[in-house]
Amino acid sequence: MKYLLLMAVLLTHLISAAQADSLEAKLQAGEECTVKFDTFYKDGSEVDCLGTIARGMTYSIQYDLDNGKWTGTGYVCNAGKNQKHTDAGPSPTDGYIGLWGMKFKYKSDGAVLDKDEKKIGKVTC
Repeated sequence: MKYLLLMAVLLTHLISAAQADSLEAKLQAGEECTVKFDTFYKDGSEVDCLGTIARGMTYSIQYDLDNGKWTGTGYVCNAGKNQKHTDAGPSPTDGYIGLWGMKFKYKSDGAVLDKDEKKIGKVTC
């Protein structure tokens, strides 16, 4: 009986530790993370830009839980410069990240999806 109780306590601890290390927890805690966009689609074809976000580029993102805002830094598509910009956006607990006023769904493995559920990049912390 003591063995089963010990195993239950150990399993609970391991699950708690895994949840604390989850991508969602890191995003929610305000860790600086990166998102790289590999491809974008418009009308079924690949395009280089989605608004001001460029395909093939890596962006720094950070969520501010107190203010519900995302700060993103990176290359502005077709502008030849970098920018840092803060916008209100979705909470990571809703399964979304924000960058420059746009929201993207993410999965626990870091896959970033477009509105049609196609993988367009990866977020890592």
